Amino acid sequence: MRDEFNGPSQLEILKKPVHDYQVVMQALTPFAKFLDCTKNKKFMFVRSGKPVCYLVFEGRGLVCRNKDNLVISTTRSPVILGLTSVLFPLNEEYYWRPDKECVAMMIDVDVVRQVISEKNLWQHLSTMLGYIAYRLNDHNVKLTARSGLSIICKQIYALMDEPIEVRRKVGLTNYILDRTLLSRSYVMKIVSEMKAQGKIVLEDKVLVKVGDLEDSEQKNV
Repeated sequence: MRDEFNGPSQLEILKKPVHDYQVVMQALTPFAKFLDCTKNKKFMFVRSGKPVCYLVFEGRGLVCRNKDNLVISTTRSPVILGLTSVLFPLNEEYYWRPDKECVAMMIDVDVVRQVISEKNLWQHLSTMLGYIAYRLNDHNVKLTARSGLSIICKQIYALMDEPIEVRRKVGLTNYILDRTLLSRSYVMKIVSEMKAQGKIVLEDKVLVKVGDLEDSEQKNV
């Protein structure tokens, strides 16, 4: 049974390249400006028609899809958001939303590209982009499971891997709904069944233990 005292998640096996983020953020800071970074404020990755990056020094947030607010990724400092636009400019499909007070700055992608080129930081950039690709693949695996039940199981494991302070803030059902396109009634039904079967344990609505959900997934094949 997985609980809050278990070791690192599968995602943490590939270590976040913190040093690379710090090196590039230090180089970009003189050219960036601070943001009024309050909880749940929406920050688009295109501002006034130009792609931008966000340097997050402290705090946590969510990258979401604009058309339906689907959560694509959880972000934790230190991080640079919008880096893919350095090579392939994006449209206004995504935004970043802090879920607590953050210390962050904004900078135009054109400036990011120029600084990286002038200071020869391409290796650091490639390492960070590789990590971003890994995170996006992890998200894609969760969304393309073979059934709705499998998708829910993967999201339950994902929430269990979140820090306890995150699990105290967000309910299991809402966590799943924010990250999938499943219906509320279906998610509530499956969560209720898993609680009744003892496969998951919630205390004061906080997810504290998760059993082996693989047998549930296999029965649904």
